[in-house]
Amino acid sequence: MKSLADRDNVRGYLLYLKHRAIAYLYFPARNGVLLYSFLWHDQKYNEFSPGTVLLYLAIDCLFQERRFRLLNFGQGGMQQKQQFSTGEVYCADIYFLRRNLRNVLLVSSHVLTSAVSRNAGEVLETLRVKRTIKRLLRYGSS
Repeated sequence: MKSLADRDNVRGYLLYLKHRAIAYLYFPARNGVLLYSFLWHDQKYNEFSPGTVLLYLAIDCLFQERRFRLLNFGQGGMQQKQQFSTGEVYCADIYFLRRNLRNVLLVSSHVLTSAVSRNAGEVLETLRVKRTIKRLLRYGSS
């Protein structure tokens, strides 16, 4: 982080409420492109969407600064991509593996695990308990 900061290749943002930090964002940069790397917010303030508010303010600052070419939100789905992105670039991780028993078993187990996870998510969604289960797994019962 220090070497990135020394080269002006990192941005970090804090959102305060009454002298208390309730959210932060971290964007390292490479070749003029910021990478959306880490967002945290205090769960006590969920109703105010502090992460989304901070991202909005950070993007506003970045537009005013005009230093970076892009903000890369990375892979995976997230609500902020739909709210704030102006385009998309398809990407993929591609692996070339030798065809042997070990690799066939590894890839097959990955495909099976992914299918079980996807189907479990669909069942939980149908039962309308997916959000509750995710919250419990993420943050515990507190």
